[in-house]
Amino acid sequence: MRLLSRAVLAVSLATLTGAALAAAPATGLGQAWPNATDVSTNPHFHVYVFALGGINYIQVNDANGNVLGSVGTGGGQFITLPIGRFAQQVTTPSQPAAAPTTAAATANPTNVYNDGQTTLTVTPLSDGTMRLNAVAAQGTCDPIDCNIKGIQAQGGAPTSLKAVTPQGTCDPIECNIKGIQSLGGGTMRLNVATPQGTCDPIECNIKGNQ
Repeated sequence: MRLLSRAVLAVSLATLTGAALAAAPATGLGQAWPNATDVSTNPHFHVYVFALGGINYIQVNDANGNVLGSVGTGGGQFITLPIGRFAQQVTTPSQPAAAPTTAAATANPTNVYNDGQTTLTVTPLSDGTMRLNAVAAQGTCDPIDCNIKGIQAQGGAPTSLKAVTPQGTCDPIECNIKGIQSLGGGTMRLNVATPQGTCDPIECNIKGNQ
């Protein structure tokens, strides 16, 4: 009984710890090494997320902890924050860089953050600066949903999934014994029919196709 109680307590503590890590803190923005989880998708950068009043503030630091830039996002809208050494090179769908430069990119954009709603990339420039670009994540959905649902854009806001009937698809087994007839309007009807020149794989070895 005592062992069971300890096991339950351990699971409870692990669950609470996971929930605490998942919740974005409200303070620490602008710090080199804030007390927040590093959610960067690239080992050469650090990304931290802070939440306050329904707005997520995403901060990008370099490998040495130097703050490069930050954006706030909520409800599909973006705002550039005046912090970081490259704050004037941050771009969003609603705001261009505050100090446009003619410096050329020296490498492809590096994805440093993607939560399914927002994507952040960093691009090194020939003058030694870096361009930070924040956009709404496009065309993202659950891998299974992506096979059976269409994606409908909503004017720059996070995309939503609109269920549709796939055209010309059916259960693999049913496809061998049924034909597909389009009714228009995205609906399908299966007609039971004898397929031409098809047979059971085993029967095909001992019978001819009629």
